[in-house]
Amino acid sequence: MLRFLTLVLLFSSLTLGATTTPSSLFEELGQEENSALSADLHLEEVILADGERSGVFSFTVGEETHSLSVEVSPRGKFRRHHCTLKPLKLNFNKGELRAAGLLDYDKYKLVVPCHPGKEGERILMREYLAYQAYGLLTPYSFRTQLLELSFQEGDEKRSFPAFLIESKRQFADRMQLDEVTEVYGNMHADFNPAAEVTHALFQYVIANGDWNITLGRNAKLFRKANGELVPVGYDFDFSGWVSAPYARPSSEAGQRKVTDQVYLGFWQPDPVLADITEAFLLKKEALKDLVAKDAYLRYFLRRSMASLEKVSRLGMGMDGYYRALRGEDYEVIPFGANASSFEAME
Repeated sequence: MLRFLTLVLLFSSLTLGATTTPSSLFEELGQEENSALSADLHLEEVILADGERSGVFSFTVGEETHSLSVEVSPRGKFRRHHCTLKPLKLNFNKGELRAAGLLDYDKYKLVVPCHPGKEGERILMREYLAYQAYGLLTPYSFRTQLLELSFQEGDEKRSFPAFLIESKRQFADRMQLDEVTEVYGNMHADFNPAAEVTHALFQYVIANGDWNITLGRNAKLFRKANGELVPVGYDFDFSGWVSAPYARPSSEAGQRKVTDQVYLGFWQPDPVLADITEAFLLKKEALKDLVAKDAYLRYFLRRSMASLEKVSRLGMGMDGYYRALRGEDYEVIPFGANASSFEAME
């Protein structure tokens, strides 16, 4: 029976309240000058597929130990029921964060391997690198902090990589956006064109069909001061980039295989699509450096960049960028979407 989790975080050194300007727990744990920081998450009861458990998150810096109350619950519609190790939500007490000299960003997602072992760790690292690639291509992406997780259940101990995802509220404040809770029924005219294309093109690059901004699946929406919407994707484990063993193609999105690239973005003017496509291609070398240690991702990225280069060539012809991206699936309208947002280019 699970008694507690021990987190060994590969973060930079943490000094609470040491700066004149308060920072968040996420930022303090991510300082660059790093000595390994150990922390414990003590839970009162076993973590089940549903429900919340109280715990204490403790970590030691130098000779000082800090403890924060935290409510822990599983997250993820698929992973919480099918994975040996469940991804978690961490909900800290705002008052305790402020008392520790931190900003009160209190909610974080913790992503762990679906199953213990080398394969589970490889899948986890590929999803982490997907977030890193997303951040290279656009500031409208959630930051992540890599860590090493030491898991203890009774006398059994396990260690594996994991990562923390920036809170939605901190992202919104950082980017000067407002979170949108009503996600249904938005059309292409409601979105900032460049931000919408960037999100959709990134999902195309990583061959992910498991998202839908009209239904709010695996994407959060935020509003700019001028009223335009900005989508931000997350949970990339069903993408071809990650190629998790449990992933299945999204047939309603036009995928036949998990690695099929499908463009599910709204119709937007070709000049916007052209600019974003070229911006992605300019990041090719940085992306190659990011995935240099993973042979599969090196191959996958070469294929994706070749696909974008082909789109760029075709888009300059009579078909246009939108038709070139949509390819033979240009008539596929994602479930729940309005067809007028996905105009077929005759």
